[in-house]
Amino acid sequence: KCNFCAHRLDQGLAPSCVVVCPEQAIVAGDLDDPTSEIARLLDRHPTQVRKPEKGTRPKLFYLEGEAAALVPAQTAAHGPTLWGRSAYVGTDGKPVEPSIAPRPNAREAAPSLPQALPLAAPPPSPRRVYDVRPRAPAWGWEVAAYTWTKSIATGAFLAVAVAPLLMGTPLGTGLALALGLVALVFLGLTAGLLVADLKQPRRFLSVLLRPQWRSWLVRGAYLLTGYGAILTLWLMARLAGAATFAAVLLWPGAVLALCSAVYTAFLFAQAKGRDFWQNPLLAIHLLAHALLAGSAVWRILDVFSGGSSNRLPTLVLASTVGCSLVALLAELLTTPPTTDAHLALQWIIRRPNGRLFWGGGIGVGHVLPLLLLATGFPAAAVLAGVLALGGLLVIEWLWVQAPQRVPLS
Repeated sequence: KCNFCAHRLDQGLAPSCVVVCPEQAIVAGDLDDPTSEIARLLDRHPTQVRKPEKGTRPKLFYLEGEAAALVPAQTAAHGPTLWGRSAYVGTDGKPVEPSIAPRPNAREAAPSLPQALPLAAPPPSPRRVYDVRPRAPAWGWEVAAYTWTKSIATGAFLAVAVAPLLMGTPLGTGLALALGLVALVFLGLTAGLLVADLKQPRRFLSVLLRPQWRSWLVRGAYLLTGYGAILTLWLMARLAGAATFAAVLLWPGAVLALCSAVYTAFLFAQAKGRDFWQNPLLAIHLLAHALLAGSAVWRILDVFSGGSSNRLPTLVLASTVGCSLVALLAELLTTPPTTDAHLALQWIIRRPNGRLFWGGGIGVGHVLPLLLLATGFPAAAVLAGVLALGGLLVIEWLWVQAPQRVPLS
């Protein structure tokens, strides 16, 4: 990653790219110094920047820049070029095969009637003449799995807090402890996936011990730590029979679980270059998935604990499946009106993952569970919960991957 040759700047030297460029195409300097070359250039010439609407105040300016050169989506790969690599890259960031127009046969090449010459040739569409091989997304399966395990970890404890309000009586001790243990196990998996994504475990300690409070990664780490502490104390109190102390911890834990469920939406939104993640309904999406995951775990554990005759968990699961479906469709309909956001949207709902989204995420993960719950059979309710959790994993993977498939440069 470029650090602007900080070691050279400390010695009063220009960055290496400035020194080695024979055409002086790169100019670096102090924008606050009106006598510097870069300040004079900016005063004399119109300039362009990438995505100024994001409000990130970019400091990289282009002189006489064209959209075809600055916006990756406006050019397409059409096969080999002099300065291209062996793997041709399409506008979605994936390797593509070179497209070669078929040659017409002799009859097609010789029309029977003369045709009038066009008054003016149409302007040629821009194409890529230099490209590099596509990079793997920075956030891979670990982040998708982390959002899924976090939904289960937070939703299971929210089920413990909300169930007494719906039932009028507290959950049985065995079922409450089972939900709490599921929440703790999946919270541990969430933390492990976060550490795995950072590649170096010591970085997670730096996040906690040297926090940058403007980062939602840091805020989320503290939310998860606080939630884990309250959840552990609550489980210990329930096991020790301290019902009053457990009741005191229940609602602070529920608030932390709620915040832990939705903070990832704000973390994704800090990636300003990824337009698809700028949708304000992403937080509602994550909350709906946490409630769905919690109700699915509740329904499954309730059946195995002998509560198959209780219809309330089935009704709650059906309601949360419906809420999740509405939240997803609302988020798709309110996709930010930018080219990059709609490219990510098409990557999800059409090609190449339309079948996975509509068939796996919506059909198997939402519609089929509703049909199974309508039968009223306990075994069908268990299967509905399992399918709903599987559908959530599909959705989370698509939502993490899609914006990263849109090239930024």
